Amino acid sequence: METSPQERLVIYGLIALIVAGSALLGWKVYRGPAWDGNLAPRRGAVAGGSSGATGPGAAQPATPAAAGEATPKPRIVVHVAGAVVNPGVYQLERGSRVDDAIRTSGGPAPNGRPEVLNLAAPLIDGEKVYVPTVQEVEAAGTAVPAAGDPGGWSGQGGQGGQGGPGGKVNLNTAGREALDRLPGIGPSLAERIIRYRMGHGPFKRVDDLRNVSGIGERLLEELRGYVVVN
Repeated sequence: METSPQERLVIYGLIALIVAGSALLGWKVYRGPAWDGNLAPRRGAVAGGSSGATGPGAAQPATPAAAGEATPKPRIVVHVAGAVVNPGVYQLERGSRVDDAIRTSGGPAPNGRPEVLNLAAPLIDGEKVYVPTVQEVEAAGTAVPAAGDPGGWSGQGGQGGQGGPGGKVNLNTAGREALDRLPGIGPSLAERIIRYRMGHGPFKRVDDLRNVSGIGERLLEELRGYVVVN
């Protein structure tokens, strides 16, 4: 059956509409949903371009350093010996005093006489603190210092400044005051000299002063004309 020209035009128009509608529907599917004007990232996305993936292979955020962690204080090692409860080698914070060393070792033994030492003297690394017994103090003929006395036990022949030949200071018998008057020797070094001979025994020669912390070759040469050992 033949169709008229008018019918053919209608058929062609319907075909064109169907093709156009199909093309429009396909374009919308390809484009995705229409933009609603919101600039926020879509649900499931991570700002900054991150994929939001998790697990062993995913990039992990940097862990900040722990805040408020205390920095360890410098420490020194000292040897506590003599009439204390637990003689031994101990680590103490830098800036500790003789009294701190004795307390750390358990305190003085019943026959110990720590009061004859300068308990406020600062400690140095590698130092030996020796607490004498009652018998040692009595044998040395040393009176216990009165309260507030800045001096300490000389460990040999009392606290006085007994001199040697030619008016020189005897390193084995001089007390704190006599040693303090030597050139280059102040209260701190005088205390170290006394505590060295307490822990190691009498000086055998002047050169042994090298073993006292703080006394180097230059100071030793300067002291040779003022000190003696006998």
